[in-house]
Amino acid sequence: MLNIDFTFVFTAINFIILYMFMKKFLFGKLGAFMRRRAEGIETAINSSEKMRRDSEAILLKYGGMLDNAKDEGKRIVDGAKERAAVEYDKLITEAKKDASIIVSKAREDAARRENELLKEIKEKAVSLAIDAASKVLEANMDNARNRSIVEKFLHREELAS
Repeated sequence: MLNIDFTFVFTAINFIILYMFMKKFLFGKLGAFMRRRAEGIETAINSSEKMRRDSEAILLKYGGMLDNAKDEGKRIVDGAKERAAVEYDKLITEAKKDASIIVSKAREDAARRENELLKEIKEKAVSLAIDAASKVLEANMDNARNRSIVEKFLHREELAS
């Protein structure tokens, strides 16, 4: 049968006292600490989950804003390119117009200068012809009359050519 001795009883009583003492002073405080700790962890998990959802929403918002900014930037660059092409075409057209005006004026100036030079040459030729004729004839001739005769002669030669 069962032999119960005094040590066993004393150990059992000590164990029960120790259990009650631990239950009263230690388990309650340890349980409360564990509950507070679990609540703190649960709160931290909930707040981190909320922050994660908020950050995902912000990420989506800023991602959309970034896409909009890229599209806006592309639109601005395309618009600037179009305006630059129009301005370039306008400048080229104006430059061609200015160049044609300059060429036209240069041609007019050249023609005018050519006419002036031809007139001067004719006048010098008339003077030289009169001087030559005067020297050949060695006579005192009317210069004005002789000049008109030579001019008529040159004019007639000019019309013939």
